[in-house]
Amino acid sequence: GEASGVSENVVGRPFVGPAGKLLDHILERAWQGQVSYCLTNLVCCLPLESDGSKATEPYDEQVLACAPRLQEMVRIANPKLIVCVGSLAWGYVRFKVVPCVQIVHPAAILRMPLAQKQMAVQKVIVVLLNAVENML
Repeated sequence: GEASGVSENVVGRPFVGPAGKLLDHILERAWQGQVSYCLTNLVCCLPLESDGSKATEPYDEQVLACAPRLQEMVRIANPKLIVCVGSLAWGYVRFKVVPCVQIVHPAAILRMPLAQKQMAVQKVIVVLLNAVENML
């Protein structure tokens, strides 16, 4: 993902708010508990504007400052696949030795009209299923 939201900042874990609940639902439907995974963000703290208000997305400087932490997490996790949640993550995460795929951020799905939400969720599930199948 891109950065902590208010819920994540309070709890200290990524994807625990409404978008996280949708992501959990998507992952369960796609992988049915057969794939282990871990979640993180480009920036693990709540990105703030200079006036102290929440930034809509992290600044380049914030992402770059947190890059060593992300690289270390990837090294420790040793993933077979990286799923970039949202276009911001996709723009920054490029590991030549690990296949990467991009999915629509669940927060963006939550803002869609109902009919589009259902289609977007189905598309994400298909992308995840195909990504895992291509790894095997």
